[in-house]
Amino acid sequence: MRKYFTGVLYTHAVVFLIHLVAVSRWLDKLADMKQVVCKFVVTCTFCPM
Repeated sequence: MRKYFTGVLYTHAVVFLIHLVAVSRWLDKLADMKQVVCKFVVTCTFCPM
């Protein structure tokens, strides 16, 4: 029974780590998108059409 419990805990830890990495990568992408959008907005604002 204890072995099973340890296995479950281990699996949850691994899944949690994978989610953590995925979320941090997603946040990095989001930050990149924000930078791109900011540059675009600044360019459009300061360069008359």
